[in-house]
Amino acid sequence: MAPYLEDFIVALDMQPIAQYWHAKWGKQDYLGLNHIPTFDENGGNFDELSGYKPDLILLMDRYEQQQYSQCRRISNTYILREQTDNWRTLLRTVADYFGRTELADDAIAKYDFKARSASHKLSRVLKDETVAFLRISADHIIQYTDEGQGFVSTVLYGDVGLRSHSAVGVASKANRPGMFNLSVEDLRTLTADHLFITFDKWHSQAEGKERELLEQPEWRDLPAVRNNRVYEVDFLTWMNNGIISNGKKIDDILRSLA
Repeated sequence: MAPYLEDFIVALDMQPIAQYWHAKWGKQDYLGLNHIPTFDENGGNFDELSGYKPDLILLMDRYEQQQYSQCRRISNTYILREQTDNWRTLLRTVADYFGRTELADDAIAKYDFKARSASHKLSRVLKDETVAFLRISADHIIQYTDEGQGFVSTVLYGDVGLRSHSAVGVASKANRPGMFNLSVEDLRTLTADHLFITFDKWHSQAEGKERELLEQPEWRDLPAVRNNRVYEVDFLTWMNNGIISNGKKIDDILRSLA
């Protein structure tokens, strides 16, 4: 089992016996693991993992000590101590543990070729047109810019080289470079030619609350909205930083822009 690391496991030609699930976000549907049972990782109680009888539990270094203890009582537990936003490094670390480094190197080479090809194609199509990415919830609008190194920015502005629209909000208080909190009023200065959006249901108290922004006049006045250049993408695909999710981001970008 590898909660929220399933992308890396599947990329290395393995399958988990249970997969990450979140009450608001669901599961990582893009991995196609519909036949694999789900585990509520956000619930905090890992004791229920014992029912799956895992041979190994693979975890990021972001849990409470009690949770690690629970896992160690259930099975052999390996903790990825590396704190990195570099998915290539993380994939190679996981691959090394399982003796699958050649698989990782081959997957990375194929991804890099795909990204270079996409970048070349998009540069001819878009020229100087700008792109913005918004994560929209009931309470927040977050813009991801080319200053970031996480889920969105490394692919959108790094790997495929799109031109980022400048930040129009206030830098995130969570000390995350490249993330800016926008107010509805800030949207008046968001003049990006193209706009990718995804909806975060975390703060929604009722079904569809996260989409109410789309009815605001400030939203309807955006140039990208008026020109029908807004592209909605899957939340967990884009809020993940694995090789499979990043490849699917490139697919989304090409489908929308090329």
